[in-house]
Amino acid sequence: MCGIAGIISQNINKDKVKEIDDLLSHRGPDDKGFLFLLHNNNIIKTKNLDNFDNSKLALIHRRLSIIDLTESGWQPMSDQTNSFFIVFNGEIYNYLELKKELETKGYTFFSKSDTEVLLKCYIEYKENCLNKLIGMFAFAILDIKNNELFLARDFFGIKPLYYIYKPNLFSFSSEIRPLLTLLNKKKINKQQLYEYLANNLTDYHYNTLIKDINQLESGSFLKVNFTDLNNIKIIKQKYYTPKIEELKDITFQEAKNKIRELFFKNIELHLRSDVPIGTCLSGGIDSSSIVSTIKYLYPNVELHTFSFVVDNFELSEEKYIDIVVKEKNLIGHKVRVKDEELISDIDDLIISQEIPFGSTSIYAQYRVFKLIKENNIKVVLDGQGADEILAGYDGYSYLYILELIKKNKLFQAFNFAYNLSKNPTKKNMFKLALKLIKRKLLFFLYLKNNKNNKNNLNLIPPYLNKEYFKNISFDYLNYFIHHRNDNIYDLVRSELKNTLFITSLPNLLRYEDRNSMRFSIESRVPFLTPEFTEFILSLPINYIISSNGVTKYIFREALKGITPDKILERKDKIGFTPPEKRWLFHMKNYITNLLQTSNLPFFNYSYIKEHYIKNLENLDTLDFTLWRIINTIKWIELFNLQID
Repeated sequence: MCGIAGIISQNINKDKVKEIDDLLSHRGPDDKGFLFLLHNNNIIKTKNLDNFDNSKLALIHRRLSIIDLTESGWQPMSDQTNSFFIVFNGEIYNYLELKKELETKGYTFFSKSDTEVLLKCYIEYKENCLNKLIGMFAFAILDIKNNELFLARDFFGIKPLYYIYKPNLFSFSSEIRPLLTLLNKKKINKQQLYEYLANNLTDYHYNTLIKDINQLESGSFLKVNFTDLNNIKIIKQKYYTPKIEELKDITFQEAKNKIRELFFKNIELHLRSDVPIGTCLSGGIDSSSIVSTIKYLYPNVELHTFSFVVDNFELSEEKYIDIVVKEKNLIGHKVRVKDEELISDIDDLIISQEIPFGSTSIYAQYRVFKLIKENNIKVVLDGQGADEILAGYDGYSYLYILELIKKNKLFQAFNFAYNLSKNPTKKNMFKLALKLIKRKLLFFLYLKNNKNNKNNLNLIPPYLNKEYFKNISFDYLNYFIHHRNDNIYDLVRSELKNTLFITSLPNLLRYEDRNSMRFSIESRVPFLTPEFTEFILSLPINYIISSNGVTKYIFREALKGITPDKILERKDKIGFTPPEKRWLFHMKNYITNLLQTSNLPFFNYSYIKEHYIKNLENLDTLDFTLWRIINTIKWIELFNLQID
């Protein structure tokens, strides 16, 4: 895991290179390196900016040493002919297998790093190398002969990659802040701002909340030709779309065995490292299954786990954490966060995340990674992505009811909802199903396409200024209903894909990347490989959600005998759930002052004053909307952003 950046321009400013390097230092505190391509096509590779000369291209690398800790793994790395150069952020877990394959083709290697394997894999296969990879990655490869820079991002967007593109400037970075240094005006993207404030939707689009800063979407690559520095050209292409086709003939037992086999393979690959590895542990099924599988495969390994707990909180998962730690003989570490602590870290948290986020659960994760850093662990495994492929959220069960109704399987829908209602956390699902059966409604939250802009204004939440957002596009709402158009008989599968790539996982992966890298920690997510994901999404839905309403059903069955039964039998869904209302209550003076002194044109302050400021004493009225308002105000202030 590292930080990477680059600039292509007629005149590259040395001070800008240094500033970008400094802003990425937390991503790679172990080492740094620079490459400069001069106007005469000579190349300088250096660790010292004093060697900087007038150049047309610069590559910047900050190193967090994980695999091959020697100087041989230093970047920017070149092949033996000095024709290709790479800066790479991430891990290629199957690098040993790829190395053997390349050796049969005559390639030799001077290092033990996955970076060199990736570089030579690209030299051999060009962009076709991407689908050979198992890993998380964002990288740039310079092809000197063709005046071309090739950039790519992994299948799910685990690792970030942002860029600025103008005819006379191309720049990329692992984070947004380095690119802000290259903008004359740091303006907010009004459309993206609205989507965040109204629906907490970020990270899914190539546009970001900052005008002129784009992100390379997951499963995509970019080719940049800089033959003419006044007319830089780019080509963007999608290289990965999940192959999902229902496996109708596979038995439950066959599918269960295959899931266990693939999950074991993923865990083994994700444990490849030259430094010690720990795990995050929430006490839920996903993280508990990761640590349990590690101990099953390697019983004698000394494994550190890191958990967030809250005292006197009804949703605390501490008892489940303790069950796993005790049964698996783990070295457990816990961080206990006091209600008043968020306020002292809020600025650093917002700066680290770079763009606004949905709730204070991000702070819980931030504190876990801080704890990991304090215990000198550089790599951890985490369960991100499991809910999106194994239907871990309540909404999937809701859609399953709708799917059964649409297929006229009313008895099954009734029975499923009734069984679901026995779970105290889902007791309203039965009433909901009865209502749907009675009406036979499919489009339960469908927003009809209405071209009358006055009617569209009614969609704008009351805490926002309708006049300011009157020309906003509401096309993005299709992302919340698109699964009803793709295949109305396959709602759950479509929604799983939707949350994987649009409405859920992109946000979560950004949170995880920024929180982990804030403390120079590499966080790995073993649920997210194409093979594992595509297999699960191709299974019959009743394998994923049982007839009794049990989510992650086949995964629970596959991990029996490995993950503790008390964990696998859990029916609630908590995750990193903090006592948000308590935290906000302890910030009431801070919040009041912030809202009363704010004067942003897109908020309806009369509504905010009436519904939020006056009710800060009432915990029941506080919600995620208040956090988004606070977060946005502080974000604009801390980043000194301009508003149209």
